[in-house]
Amino acid sequence: MINQTHSEVSRFVSRRYSMWTSFVHILPVFMVAHRGMGLRVPPHIDLSRDGDGVCDEQALDQLYRSVADTSVKMARTMKYNGCATRYAHALKNFNGDAADVGEVLPSRKWLKFTKSNECKKELPPKLLIVGLPHAGTTELAERLNAHPKVSYGAMKEHLFFYKCFGTCDTTSEWMEKMKGNFFNQFIVDCDVDVTFDASPLTFALGNENIPNGTALHGWYGFTTGPAAMQRIKDTLGDDLKVIFIVRDPVDFIDAWVKSRVETWETSDKEPVACYADSMQAWIDLVGRKNIKFLDYAKNIDDNIGETVDDIFKWVGVPPRGWVDKIASDVFNSSGRRRTQHDDVPMSKRMDFHANPSHQECKKRLEELSGQQFDWQGSV
Repeated sequence: MINQTHSEVSRFVSRRYSMWTSFVHILPVFMVAHRGMGLRVPPHIDLSRDGDGVCDEQALDQLYRSVADTSVKMARTMKYNGCATRYAHALKNFNGDAADVGEVLPSRKWLKFTKSNECKKELPPKLLIVGLPHAGTTELAERLNAHPKVSYGAMKEHLFFYKCFGTCDTTSEWMEKMKGNFFNQFIVDCDVDVTFDASPLTFALGNENIPNGTALHGWYGFTTGPAAMQRIKDTLGDDLKVIFIVRDPVDFIDAWVKSRVETWETSDKEPVACYADSMQAWIDLVGRKNIKFLDYAKNIDDNIGETVDDIFKWVGVPPRGWVDKIASDVFNSSGRRRTQHDDVPMSKRMDFHANPSHQECKKRLEELSGQQFDWQGSV
């Protein structure tokens, strides 16, 4: 009888202990969303806005688990997770692609570095990879970021020039505060010589031909055009270098459509696919000699190793040779998954490139970039 009672008590204690250890295991997940818990906050985190919690490695891990687990309600994660609330502007249009999240959130490596005792400095970017989206910007950025003298800071896409942080405002005080937050995302090792931002929609900020009502018009309180470009210059100075990647506009539109709930008929990206309209604004801003034009097919898809070394020389750091495999901070492969476009009928390609306005745009693009583009179905 005593032994039986002892056994029941043991099982009872064991169950209670198991419940307690489980609670202790998940407790930090809830603690990170609460201020003032004694957790160290990385220097870039601005806790002045309501709803912001601590964005540390633990909160970041929880957010990635929520993204990976489709049963988790993102609305709840956005409310309680410190990284989700801090970077809500970047997650607002999240469409279920985990790779997109990895590009706009701070990396674990960077969060850990900001809390270390290593030598640090704030080094705002003087190199911009301005796009295109779906043209290899992620793979290129990861390979550049692997160089010990080069860094994209907290994340690949900082989105500063075309995403609102909280409530949009254009007062000088608010703009200066947002600029400070942006610069703080470029706290890097003292050995780093070059920092860069690779937000791929930046390429179209100077395009005045984007019609009202498209998803790209009226970014950040400005219409696209000279005012938006001037803001880049006012923020980062005159001595900028720019990487502008172009690809077959048919493939660009097709990739955009496939990554979102759109069709060719409903997509508003065709005006943006006249790259020459956007490219001229960058030439006017920084000068032709400070822009490196890359063709996705030739320089990224087929020959990225040589392209990366060429960029290293261009920005003044030693080349490293082809980096065959780069361990991403979030994923186990280098670069972004690539969308296949073999299913785009040749008739559609030919119809697109036969359009006189598209032909005129391609001609201007070749004149501006000094390159020839042998796009399928084009003349």
